[in-house]
Amino acid sequence: MKSFLNSVGISLILTILFLYPILSTMGTHLTSREDGIFIAWTINHVSHSLQTGADLFQVPTFYPFKNTLAYSDPFLTSGLMNIPLTWVTDNIVLMHNVHLLLGTILTFISMWLLGRQLFTSRWAAAFSALIFTFSSMHLHYLVHLHTYLVAGLPLTLYFLLRWAESKKSVFLFLSTIVFILQAINAPMTFFFMVSLIICLLIADKTLRQMIRRNWLLVAMYGVLTLLTIGLVYWPYFQVSQEFKYTRSIRDAAHFAHSLNRMIEPELWLLYGAVSGILFFRGNTPLEKKHLLIFPLLAVATGAVLMLGPALKVNDQTFKIFGWPMPLPYAVLYYVIPGFKAFRATSRWITVFNFGLSLWVGWAVAEYQLPTISKYRHQALALIFLGLTTFFWFGNYHTIKVYPIPLEPPTIYQVLKNRPERVAAEFPVLSWRMQPYNYLENDRLLYQAYHQKVLYNGVSGFTPPIREERWEWLWREFPSPETIDHLKNEGVEVMIVHYDVYEEMSDQKYTYAEVPTLQPTAIRDSLRQLKVEEIECLQDKCLYSLL
Repeated sequence: MKSFLNSVGISLILTILFLYPILSTMGTHLTSREDGIFIAWTINHVSHSLQTGADLFQVPTFYPFKNTLAYSDPFLTSGLMNIPLTWVTDNIVLMHNVHLLLGTILTFISMWLLGRQLFTSRWAAAFSALIFTFSSMHLHYLVHLHTYLVAGLPLTLYFLLRWAESKKSVFLFLSTIVFILQAINAPMTFFFMVSLIICLLIADKTLRQMIRRNWLLVAMYGVLTLLTIGLVYWPYFQVSQEFKYTRSIRDAAHFAHSLNRMIEPELWLLYGAVSGILFFRGNTPLEKKHLLIFPLLAVATGAVLMLGPALKVNDQTFKIFGWPMPLPYAVLYYVIPGFKAFRATSRWITVFNFGLSLWVGWAVAEYQLPTISKYRHQALALIFLGLTTFFWFGNYHTIKVYPIPLEPPTIYQVLKNRPERVAAEFPVLSWRMQPYNYLENDRLLYQAYHQKVLYNGVSGFTPPIREERWEWLWREFPSPETIDHLKNEGVEVMIVHYDVYEEMSDQKYTYAEVPTLQPTAIRDSLRQLKVEEIECLQDKCLYSLL
């Protein structure tokens, strides 16, 4: 218990130290103006759906498409954990940041517990937890909570090892529950956990024997796990079939790491730490020494998969006689169900980080200075402090926060009080329309206020037919055909942001070789089409399409 409390205390101190920019602006800023808002809004939607019984997968965007939650990660566990926060605040920015901080603390504690279970040494656990939680390999994903919230990875393995050691089935049950909770939050972490469990099974003979002796219980929990995860991700399969869509292997290659990532300064420091610590180690054998193969397998798995389907050097595909050098991911992409859903293969660095953290922990557990052993703890404390300082200087300046416009423009107050259910906002801005695409994320904030269903939408996936329609709307709106299209799609009211059109026009913004239409021309066209104007406020007008 004392060791556990120590881990809690250290995690709190380190979280404050590393994430102070977030702590100091908890209710007003996010780590991303785009993805941060989308993720905060999605978690809030999941929380409210779980409480009200509303259709969980019917996110109020991209109307009238179905299963729109399946356009991105489900965040079911995040939404579940977020429910108590919805009882005390409606500030989704604050809820997002609380979730981020708690996730950081839980990740550190979970890795600490796994390190203690593997190595018994508190120092080994502390080093493993520090690296896994606060290295750039993890902090890089502060803007992507679905990859950042990975406390379930070490906790699943911790309970699995406790089960093998104690033979108490309650630990297998807990391992199963944690596995499910992690998997239904973000699908890619399911594959992370499966790969780590395979590495552990290869390394740990005791665990393999335990599974053989209790195969029926393991099979029962396995079926429960697959049924639960399959139920959650069935809508994702339906969406893929509906649009005949998968991520191309070119996407997987584009978003992979280059080989250079393996030799960056932070990693050289960790490689050096392992080498230096082992150079000074004594001859005392490490308990469970055979488990050294586990972190090495995890390192190898993460290192190979984060490089994607073809080797890249300096972000360029490495070719021999004009042919790219294929890597194992190229085979897994076609063989393993679900792999075609992911494009950011670089996120396998999480598994690499996991293995490297435990590898350093193993080296620390081995460490002993025979001639000056009484200074061993002081030496480890200095190394720990030095590594913390290095991580802080390397990452603190990269943690940026952005102000979020929480106060809805006045026109949304009018929209909120209207009886209509489905709204569209113009200009409709697809993810390709940089730098103005962030405005669609702002509209999500205001959707949480007015509670209408939106024809617009933001997510990790946009139906190709909807992207084509949005480009068509950019070229043709307003025209009789565009108004008829909106009516046929079930849109009842629309907001035209003339101030946005004005800014885009002033900047001579062009998309799909079509320049921004002048606001006055849009107003005149809508008058000629006899579209009913409900109210105009602050260069934003609300129109009825009924």
